[in-house]
Amino acid sequence: MHRRFFLALPALAATGPAHAAPPVTIRAHYECLWWADNQMEGLRSDSPLPKTTRVKLDRWEYSDPVGVPNPDEVILVLALSAPSARTLNLSVRPSFRIRGAWRAGTALAGRTVSLEPGATRTEEFIISVRAMIYDHSARRLATAILVDGKQAARAELPIIGGD
Repeated sequence: MHRRFFLALPALAATGPAHAAPPVTIRAHYECLWWADNQMEGLRSDSPLPKTTRVKLDRWEYSDPVGVPNPDEVILVLALSAPSARTLNLSVRPSFRIRGAWRAGTALAGRTVSLEPGATRTEEFIISVRAMIYDHSARRLATAILVDGKQAARAELPIIGGD
C-alpha cells in the first residue's frame, strides 16, 4: 500500500522581476547672492546694500571682500532630468576640507521630487559656509548629492582664504 503525503507550503507573493528605476541626470553648480557691479560703486562696508544679484560661483574667494564673492551662504543648484517619469528622494550632505581632512557638515533636509519625462527640474539647497570657513579655516566644500539614499553625484567648491 502506498501512502501519499500532501505537503502544504505557504504561497509566496509573485512580485515579478525587479525593475531598476530610470537613471537621473544631475548637473550641479554653486551660486550666491552678491552685489551687482553698479551697487559696489561707493559701497560702504558699515552700511552695505542688500545682496540681491545671483552670481554663479567657481570658487569662494576672500581676496577682495567686496569685489569677489565670499558669501556666508552658497546655493547648490541642481538641474535634474530623467528619460521617463520618476519620483525620487533627494538630499544633500556637505563636507568641508579642513587641514587636509574631510569633516562632515550638517546634512540638509531631504525632499521628494517628481520628474517628468525629458523635462529638467531645478532644485536648490542653501548651505551655510561661514562658520566652517571663518572658524575652522575650511579650504574646500564638497556636497554629496543623494538620490534615494545613495550618492549619485558630487559638487565641489574651492575656498581661497584671505591674507
